[in-house]
Amino acid sequence: MLYTVYSYDGKVLSKESKKLELPKEDIDGCLVKIKITWGKKDNSYLEEDYWFAAMYNMER
Repeated sequence: MLYTVYSYDGKVLSKESKKLELPKEDIDGCLVKIKITWGKKDNSYLEEDYWFAAMYNMER
């Protein structure tokens, strides 16, 4: 599984990584893309992408 984190306007905040690291900046939230590969790449395999929104509730 690989994770890529984007701002709401499409800027990459965290490049593709095996560990999910959400931004620590003062933002309202972000979009996370999860890439899952089923099978072995040298043989038959399937890649699927899933997206979710991480919304922060930052009360001050």
